[in-house]
Amino acid sequence: ITELYAVGHALGIALDPPEAAAYREVFYGELVPPTAAHYASMREDFRSKRRTEIDALNGAIVRHAQQHRLPCPANTVLVQLIHAREFVLGLRQANDVLDIRQ
Repeated sequence: ITELYAVGHALGIALDPPEAAAYREVFYGELVPPTAAHYASMREDFRSKRRTEIDALNGAIVRHAQQHRLPCPANTVLVQLIHAREFVLGLRQANDVLDIRQ
């Protein structure tokens, strides 16, 4: 969430609420509880051996962070882990896995 907000601010995007800490309270206090027993669509992608939307979601945060020279370790590792899982499932080539050395 902190990385997303840093990228959003760097891009000049008005976020609501405007600060990461306030969104974190909404996220954990209001958004997570009613959906805690649900399964994520990414889980279904893995079960059906389909590529996930990780590049359009967390991957976009990583790309924008790199463009603005912002640290983005949590989202980078998350994208790498999902890419690795897709690779193991035969859904991604080795050269298509996010390289953090960029």
